[in-house]
Amino acid sequence: MTMAATTSDGGPVLSLEDLSMGFGARRGLAGVLGRKPQERRVLHDVSLDVGPGEIVALVGESGSGKTTTAQLALRLMTPASGRVVFEGRDITGLTPRQLRPLRTRMQMIYQDPYESLNPRHRVAEILLEPLRIHGRLSGSAADRDERVTRALASVGLTPPEKYKDRYPHELSGGQRQRVAIASSLMLEPRLLVADEPVSMLDVSVRAGILSLLVTLKAELGLGVLFITHDLSTAVSCADRIAVMYRGRIVELGPARSVIAAPRHPYTRDLVAAVPRRGSRSGPPVVAPEEDTEDQVAGEEPDGCPYAARCPLVQEPCRTWTPELEASDDAGAPRAVACRRAEEMTR
Repeated sequence: MTMAATTSDGGPVLSLEDLSMGFGARRGLAGVLGRKPQERRVLHDVSLDVGPGEIVALVGESGSGKTTTAQLALRLMTPASGRVVFEGRDITGLTPRQLRPLRTRMQMIYQDPYESLNPRHRVAEILLEPLRIHGRLSGSAADRDERVTRALASVGLTPPEKYKDRYPHELSGGQRQRVAIASSLMLEPRLLVADEPVSMLDVSVRAGILSLLVTLKAELGLGVLFITHDLSTAVSCADRIAVMYRGRIVELGPARSVIAAPRHPYTRDLVAAVPRRGSRSGPPVVAPEEDTEDQVAGEEPDGCPYAARCPLVQEPCRTWTPELEASDDAGAPRAVACRRAEEMTR
């Protein structure tokens, strides 16, 4: 089930259709003897669209499958089933050679800007490197310098002359992330996948980076898949939020609607855990998650994946796995995977 954010010609920049993914795991005696590992599914029929000029935040706790989804979206991995459609073209079965021309139009922003930037290169060299890799480094030295100048100015590093000849270690964390964003924009992509792009930054500079992403998606018509575990970060920049739990999207809708009126118990617990100004008490205690590390590889729990933690759980929840079903919220499309979703709105 998808809820499409479309382009002017009717298509999203990125469409993930029923993606599933699993990884092998050797444990115990089977691992020692080298037997074939059993597969453990980490994604279950994930469907999500990202339109041009839109930021879609994929939110969930560690281990929920967010980064795996991002890697599949960029075709850094091949899904076990489902499709990845980029700009209307099914790229699921393309080889690395066939994908290479598309790499210029899909770029990633990594979590740690210091790790993603070459410490031996100056900023100008870092920005020109993508063009060199893809055979687009043409023109005179003056032309290349002008491109670097425009790129730095577009991400708020002004005056550009102040930053061109610096090394990454000479920049602050926020400045390094702006350089990383500028580098990803050099090839004029249509899609950005930002994996926890502000989690390594000081709180004081996060707002500036998030504001920059909002500006860029509006000015350049970029589609942005924003990966985060922080709901407060997501709502400050995203147009829509998709909440992921144990490899499934359990709620999807406009960012402020999802935060203001969550319809899945897991989303409600995430919202309740966000610290609020003026609150003297800490966040409510959420029931601890089951220790899935002790489960047999390949074993999938029956029923709703959130049943063990849900305060609204009933016996049918333990045997019936809910699907993501579309609903309507004052004209805004919403979707939720919970048999008791209607009670959450009362």
